[in-house]
Amino acid sequence: DNSLEKVLTILESDIKSKSIKIILDVEKFLIDSYEKELMQIFMGIINNSIDAVCQKNDERVIFIKIYKKINHVNISFLDNGGGISSDALNRVFEPYFTTKHKSQGKGISLYLIEEMITNQFKGKISVRNENFNFEDKEFYGAKFEITFKEE
Repeated sequence: DNSLEKVLTILESDIKSKSIKIILDVEKFLIDSYEKELMQIFMGIINNSIDAVCQKNDERVIFIKIYKKINHVNISFLDNGGGISSDALNRVFEPYFTTKHKSQGKGISLYLIEEMITNQFKGKISVRNENFNFEDKEFYGAKFEITFKEE
């Protein structure tokens, strides 16, 4: 959780200025691995979530959950940014694929994140759209899930 705390500290002013709620459900345990790479992963996914929720005028929420299950670490990011179109959903990890305007993104961050997760952490990342309730309101957004084995 130290890596996540560092990333949230870096992004704090952006998160506050855009009125985004970050809801954390984080188990405390030690992950002995590549801290800088883990921070890059967190930074990339959270920045994408920030961009998505800022395209909406309603409440802006990002949920981050980290927990340990037997010998696996599970990390999920869920936002209420309206989800990813079905045709783009299967392509988000392709290099140079972006749903953003060309001036806003190059389409490389999620590709690099997937490469780090699979090659350095020997893990998996997936994305899907999900309906969920928060504070008696219904939302729809993208959910990124990461799983990797604990060494």
